[in-house]
Formats: sequence, C-alpha cells, structure tokens
Amino acid sequence: LCGSLCLPYEEVRQKITQLADRRSRLGWHDLKLALRYPFQQPVTLSITAVIYGACHVLLPYLAAPGYGYLLAGIGLLPTLVANAVMFSFMTAAIDHIAAGRLSCKHVFDLTSLLADLQETLSLSTAILLVTTGPLLLSWRFASNHPPVLALALCWLLCYYPLAVLVAGETQRFTATINPLTGLKAISRIGGSYWKLFLMYLGLIGLTGALGGAILMVMIPYDLLTGLGTIWLPVINLLIFLPLSIVLGLLIFYTNIVIAFLIGRALFKSGDEGLF
Repeated sequence: LCGSLCLPYEEVRQKITQLADRRSRLGWHDLKLALRYPFQQPVTLSITAVIYGACHVLLPYLAAPGYGYLLAGIGLLPTLVANAVMFSFMTAAIDHIAAGRLSCKHVFDLTSLLADLQETLSLSTAILLVTTGPLLLSWRFASNHPPVLALALCWLLCYYPLAVLVAGETQRFTATINPLTGLKAISRIGGSYWKLFLMYLGLIGLTGALGGAILMVMIPYDLLTGLGTIWLPVINLLIFLPLSIVLGLLIFYTNIVIAFLIGRALFKSGDEGLF
C-alpha cells in the first residue's frame, strides 16, 4: 500500500531498540555487557594479550642491579609497541561501540592496525604523554617531594579514561594530548561520565588487587637482589615470562572492558561528535 515509503519491520524494530538503548542510563547492564565483550573473540584477544604480556618480560629487571637496567632499557621498545597495539584496539572498540554496534566483529583486526601504523603510533604516543608525562617529570625533577609524586600518580589514575575517550572519539594526536579537550568532555557527556569513572575505579582496584596477589605468589620480594646476574636468563624463563603473560592477560582484558564502557558512555550521551 505504501510502496517505497514502507520500511522493513526488522529495520524499524532495530532502530526503535537502539533509540531506547541510547536514552537509557549507564548502569549495571552496561557493565555486564562490558565484562562479556572481550569473550566475543576469545582466540584473537587471548593471543594478542599473551603477546602483550610477553613484550613486558624485561621490565622487572628495573629492580635488578648492574645489567638489569640495560635489559630493562632494551625491553622498553617492545613494551611501547605492545601498548600501541592495545590502545589501537581500545580506540577502535570505542569508535565502534559509540556508534551503537555491540558486536566486536572486525574491531580487533591486526591487518587494519598495521595499515594505519602511523595513526596507531601517534595516538598511543599521545595517550602515554598526556597521562604518564607528569609522573615521569616529577620522578625526574621532584623525586624527593612525595606530594608532587602523589599528585602525578593521581593525574595518571584520573585522566587515563579521558585520554582514551578523546583518542577513540577524535582519532587525533593534537586533541588527545590536550587535557582541556578531555576536561570539556566531562560536561558534554554529563552524569554518565561519573558513573563510568566509578566503574573504572572499581575495575582498576580489582585488577590491582589481583595483580598484587599474583606477584606475591609468583615472585619472592628479594629474588633479584639475592641472585647474581648470571642467573637472570634462568629467572626470565622460569618466572618472569609466565608472570608477564598472566599479568598481560589481566591488564589487556581490563582495558578492553574499560574501552567498552567509554564507548557506551559516548553512545548514551546522545551527541554526534562531542569534539
């Protein structure tokens, strides 16, 4: 009867459902979806997370004397690359979910990541600079002033979700590295941001507690200082590699969950193009 003016029932139903979802508040339902989200592609994400953890295997040598500093320095490059991959997956997930798509199909694609390698490295560098920059500067120039270090740590903890949010929404280096852009996002997203932030703190706290328990179980406190550097390769193989992989899986999973929640907060904000 209505010809071309009619729309398929399934298409109309999906649009109505998405509109109702957008108008609902960020809450426990979104957190449940976020916790399940990485399991949509368990093989891809597990392999990537294992590689991510393995790339951090040399960082524990920062606590070792002598050659430990050299080994840790060598391990910085794979660490930076691994974090670039993780941030790329996070920004891709944010962009995908903010558009109302809950499936992670085609989101975690290493080929597209390598195709946009320059953008991947650019956004990763911006996130690291704007979050860890104050901490590195305070550690270098104000290491004898605990309040300054505490303030820098607080900035890292509090601004990290905003940095990832801006990177995922804008895909621009200049916007990501500018803290004012992130702070403006709070007022534009509204109350959903504070719910997101509380969920983020809960996830970080739980991840930190689990990570600390894993460290206490898998590595003695005085292991590095009590053994000579000749034993470092053995320690690396037997302890640090499995430890890095286990912690890598935990950290990678938590960050993908955080990315999902950020995407949902943007989706529910109702604004197309916050920045």
